[in-house]
Parts: sequence; C-alpha cells; structure tokens
Amino acid sequence: MPGKDKNMEKEKVVEYNNKEITLEQLEDLEEQCPDICKTEPLGSSSSHPGCDWYSVEFTDGSAIDVFVR
Repeated sequence: MPGKDKNMEKEKVVEYNNKEITLEQLEDLEEQCPDICKTEPLGSSSSHPGCDWYSVEFTDGSAIDVFVR
C-alpha cells in the first residue's frame, strides 16, 4: 500500500479493482480517498476462495470490487 497519504486519488484506488487486499488496506482506502462514498460487503467470493467480496462505491456513481482475505 502506498504511504499514508491523507488524500489518495480515485485513480489510485481503481488499481485495486478485482484484487485481493487485507482488511487494513480496505480501511486505509476508506480513510484516505475522499471520493469513496460507501463500502458494502457482498458476501463470500466464489472467484476468490477464502475472501469476502466488497463493493467500493465512489461519489461519481462508479464502483470497483475488491476481495478481502
């Protein structure tokens, strides 16, 4: 994860789309990116066994999926 920037750009967060991350990384994204408006757990992932699937929604209406191990 990048340094503890308090203002991570949305474009940097989008790089995590469809990737496995830790819960700590997800929390850092939520804290550091003002463009994130909601993070929603969607249940267990079938494409990433052992991970929980989350939708990360942005203020512009777009979203990415991440998988938390």
